[in-house]
Amino acid sequence: VNINLVRRRDSQQQPILHAALINKAPLNIIKDIIEHFMDSIHVRDSMGRYPIDVAIVLRRAWNDGMKELVEAFASAQECTIIHICAKHGLPWENGLQNMLEESDSGSSGEFVVEEQDNSTGLYPFMNAGVVPYNLESIFHL
Repeated sequence: VNINLVRRRDSQQQPILHAALINKAPLNIIKDIIEHFMDSIHVRDSMGRYPIDVAIVLRRAWNDGMKELVEAFASAQECTIIHICAKHGLPWENGLQNMLEESDSGSSGEFVVEEQDNSTGLYPFMNAGVVPYNLESIFHL
């Protein structure tokens, strides 16, 4: 039995983090799942979506778990936070702007928007231009 799956009413199984997001679990539950079921952050559901994709579709707020999802997913993928945000279509107004303002200028003042993604070779604005894209995010990057 896989403890990272939850049985749905229709007898199908769903990854635990996806289920929590879909059922609008509070922030403390999202944090606990990420902490105790670390593998759940990079598990895809039956439609091929990662938890971050589900959270973006459901418009999960940056301060209501999206930040934790992005940080954990970036760590699991060994990728920068800005590239994860750009690749997965995080809207400018729901986290991308916050993320850049909070942490990505870094103590050295070096901006990560000038770094290429290790897996694609693309800059963040280029990754943001790949489907699903957000024109406002591309413009700001």
